[in-house]
Amino acid sequence: MQRYFVDKKCILNTSITLTNSDVYHMNNVMRMHTNDCVIISDNTQAYLAEITYIDNEKCTLFIKSLIEENKELHKKVTIAHGLVRKEKMEELIDYLSELGCTSYQSVIMEKSIVKITKDDFLKKLPRLEKISKEASEQSQRVTMMNVLPLITFNDLINSLNNFDCVCVCDTSNNDLKTINEIYLNDSFKNILFIIGPEAGFSKKELTEIYNHKVIGITLGSRILRTQVAPIYVMSVIGSLDK
Repeated sequence: MQRYFVDKKCILNTSITLTNSDVYHMNNVMRMHTNDCVIISDNTQAYLAEITYIDNEKCTLFIKSLIEENKELHKKVTIAHGLVRKEKMEELIDYLSELGCTSYQSVIMEKSIVKITKDDFLKKLPRLEKISKEASEQSQRVTMMNVLPLITFNDLINSLNNFDCVCVCDTSNNDLKTINEIYLNDSFKNILFIIGPEAGFSKKELTEIYNHKVIGITLGSRILRTQVAPIYVMSVIGSLDK
């Protein structure tokens, strides 16, 4: 059944009113009519809702029932990723949303090829959020993956205390943990994985990371492209999450 994420402000008691691009999709793409049912999520809870009115600009729905489902990962997983090209980022956001990632964080690092300001990134954020929304709807998630504003490496370091486990995907160290060891540790509920850009981390960045008691992890014996590494992390987690 088709699913749509809506702002909580659109829901009043048992009534839902939509006036955004979802209305166009429902009316002109899905060819929906009065009495058709869809699943509506407010990013915390899902509802079975029946269309009571629809035209090109507005759709009203009646909430028939609450849907009890648990399709999210049992732990929060954030990917902090060295800033990459637009096309790679858009593809990653699509895939990571489907794989259950909680948040995606782009980080300006020393070897990032892309040069962009925080303000310019903010202008691109609505499109990235739309990609996350559509991918989350397609994969029938209850919550959307958060696409966070661009930050600097120093901002990232200052945020590490927000997580109860921080891991760096490292290819320069042999004494590394595995994703399995990290994710299956019951004491870790909110995990951050740091992944470098195309050219990897600088020595200075790795030194700074390890100064904060970050855990180095391996992604196997092969060197993965920067756009593959986050997908690998989430794929392994998906196989472990029971």
